[in-house]
Amino acid sequence: MPGNPDVRQGTGQRETQAKQMGGTVQEKVEARLEELQKEFEVGQQRLRAVEVQEADLRQTLLRISGAIQILQELLEEGEAEPPATTPLARSIGGEGR
Repeated sequence: MPGNPDVRQGTGQRETQAKQMGGTVQEKVEARLEELQKEFEVGQQRLRAVEVQEADLRQTLLRISGAIQILQELLEEGEAEPPATTPLARSIGGEGR
């Protein structure tokens, strides 16, 4: 089969081509790995930011829940307008600030 170009090609030349192709594949894999690592880091940063927002929102909801509970208790007791001298009245009415 001397006329076949694949047979005429030397073993060393085929190995060189294989290494070059492998190097190209390896470079692509390394580049993709780097991209994914960067995306992962960005994702982790975004997750931390969302977790901070979640904690802040939970704290706000807790405060709102407490205020709702106090106001409901006041309405149940018929004391919708506490005397202006109590701390609760000052915080609701804005007096003393």
